[in-house]
Amino acid sequence: MHFLSLNQSNGGVMDNWYVLYVSAKREGKISQYLKQNNLDVFIPKRDVIFKRQGHKFSVRKPVFSNYLFIKSSLHQNEFIALINTFKIEVTGIIKVLKYDNDGTPSLSEKEKTMIERLFNKDMVFHRV
Repeated sequence: MHFLSLNQSNGGVMDNWYVLYVSAKREGKISQYLKQNNLDVFIPKRDVIFKRQGHKFSVRKPVFSNYLFIKSSLHQNEFIALINTFKIEVTGIIKVLKYDNDGTPSLSEKEKTMIERLFNKDMVFHRV
């Protein structure tokens, strides 16, 4: 099984991972907008199976509704300034989650490693 190495996407330079809180059901639109502006955005998803009229259906849904994950080499203050400019242009970005006000990225190395283990290269949950 291949695991995605999200930490070293730009020539071995460690990326920070940031988390955006967005309006309900706007993850896709905002993700697309941010990707068009050269940000590395991903939405962890899971397959949900349900039955309707005796037939099974599978739907891929976000694991964390209303959250987008972004990899960037920008420092937290630079990243927040960039997102603030996007807030003017696109509806639905509520805030950047912060670990602290000292420039610490949203997710720790331990949290990044856990996400890498739980999700495949397409960022879809798989059983470990």
